[in-house]
Amino acid sequence: MSLLAALTIVGPFTLAGLAFFAGQARYGWGR
Repeated sequence: MSLLAALTIVGPFTLAGLAFFAGQARYGWGR
């Protein structure tokens, strides 16, 4: 597997994870 292929597969999951983490940190962990 090439690095580009790996980034193409993992990239969206990484962005989703960062967006989720940023949202939780901004709006609170309890909700």
